[in-house]
Formats: sequence, structure tokens, C-alpha cells
Amino acid sequence: MKEFVIKNLALWFRSYSQRKNKVTPERILFAAGKIMRSQKYCFLNTAADGQVYSRVLQPVYPNSDFVVHFGTSPLSRKVAQIQKNPRGTITYLDSKNGAGATLAGKFEIITALELRKKYFVASWWAFFPAGPEGDDFVIVSFTAERIEIWDASRGLTPEPFGLKSAMAVKAADARWQLTNS
Repeated sequence: MKEFVIKNLALWFRSYSQRKNKVTPERILFAAGKIMRSQKYCFLNTAADGQVYSRVLQPVYPNSDFVVHFGTSPLSRKVAQIQKNPRGTITYLDSKNGAGATLAGKFEIITALELRKKYFVASWWAFFPAGPEGDDFVIVSFTAERIEIWDASRGLTPEPFGLKSAMAVKAADARWQLTNS
């Protein structure tokens, strides 16, 4: 009986989500922004030396162009990996709403003092006692080029349901457009 109820609820949810499914670049960007701003942490993912690395970081909320900033030590492993390969992803998970967004793009290490001050978050004093002016602090800037999202609460569930993300890529003219890959 329990399995029957769960199966029917799952099938109802699938049907409901499929009826709401309206994937457009604008809806992908809107949902990604909502997910990103609702989460305190995300995963920063790099690849170097034939390995993939992932770590949890506290981002500065994204701007309207989906540029995200992080604070770190210039001696960190992530900085060394980014210097070898600036391409990577950041991933946000909103488990409360059953949604997630992964952004693929490029990282850049920023050492300019004015930008270190601009993006420094007060809680980071615990990790960087000298603050944004210290030699042990840099900004990692991430610029998104592709956004993948799955968000049933906002009707972003392309077919086949649950097996594919809605995706948008930034074109050469800086406009976002739908993509399948």
C-alpha cells in the first residue's frame, strides 16, 4: 500500500511539473539567480593535473551578469589549480525546494586592493585577520558562460523529466540562449 501511494504521488508530481514546464533563457536566469541568492554556500569545482576537485565556499552574491566572487588565500590549492586551468564550475543546491544550479565558466585571480576591499565579507575576518589589505587574501572571480538548472518548483524540468537540466549559454553577443549541450 505504501509503495502504491508513493508511486502515485511521484507520478502526480511528474505530471504537474511537466504541465508547468516552460523553459526560456529568461526563466533559467531568473531561477538561477533565486537559487544562488538563497544559499549561503556553494561548491567551487576545479580540474588540474588530471583530477577534479570540489570544495564548499561562501560566495559573494552574483551580479546581474552572473559573476561571482570568493575570498581565499593566494597560497591555496584552488588558486594553484585555477592558475593551471581557469575553467571550472560552481554549484548551488537548494534542497529545501528540490532545485539546483551549476554554472560553468572561467575563474580569475584578482589581487587589486580596491576589489579585495569591495568584495570582502565581514565574516571572513575569522580566516583573514589582516583583512582585505593582508598579503594572505585574494579574490577569485568567476564568470558564468553556461547555466544548467533543474527546478521543479519553477517549472524548469525539460524532457525527459528528471533526467536532463534546462541549459542556457552566453552567446558571443553576451545574450543568453537555450542549448541542449
